[in-house]
Amino acid sequence: MREVIIEKSKTIQIPVIIGTPEDLKKKGLSPEEVYAPILIKDMVSGIGQFMENYPKAIFINTEVLFDLQNAAFFSLIVYSMRFALENSTNLYGYIINHLYELCDLDHETLEELFEEIYKVQRRILINKTKAERSKISLLEAIGDYYVSIDSFTESDAVAYGCITGSYYSFRKGLLSTEDYYEIRDMFVPFGISITQTKIAKDKLFDDFCEFFSKYEKNGDVLYLKKIGKLQDEFTADEDDSFNADLFDAICFDENDNE
Repeated sequence: MREVIIEKSKTIQIPVIIGTPEDLKKKGLSPEEVYAPILIKDMVSGIGQFMENYPKAIFINTEVLFDLQNAAFFSLIVYSMRFALENSTNLYGYIINHLYELCDLDHETLEELFEEIYKVQRRILINKTKAERSKISLLEAIGDYYVSIDSFTESDAVAYGCITGSYYSFRKGLLSTEDYYEIRDMFVPFGISITQTKIAKDKLFDDFCEFFSKYEKNGDVLYLKKIGKLQDEFTADEDDSFNADLFDAICFDENDNE
């Protein structure tokens, strides 16, 4: 069992307990007293849900975690990857260096992954205001768009968002060729799709622009300046490079090049 402390302020600390229900019991806590997310997307977004009503601990149940299979496990992986891309070079490096251990559902590696995630969460909670934390990335906006399309699984959709959003930064000269291809290919060991041929890029772009307008109206969207760092506001109308070619990133058909 691991325990990590998140400092939400100078006076409030929330323990993060990673273990079994028996470990929770040894801490003198009941399931009703803790926040128990299952997937990383719940963990990332869930922090903000108890800003006023703090649980006594955050509990990661390894009995649930290590039973994750298929869709649930793939979702955990892709949301972890996106969180790392947006927030932490070190977390991203950890994932890249442990891809095959994660593929094998290695218990120790998964526990360490959650420990690293919460270290980053602690830094975000301490250093960023609520308004700053409410901003989303272009990766997330594009991923949400793909999720809204019934043709794709959630894990593939989130991966497409990471790839397409990173491709935008690559085209802007912010990411190197090596960085972009590493981001694209990190999904491959898990069998997560990195290309599609179901929808033409022109239609994807037109539909996304309409979908994206709600994000522009509701607040700032940040783009990926480099791995682990979001930068500046993104406004589609002011960017001449924002066009259908952005979707070349996932519309590449290898059969066309044979």
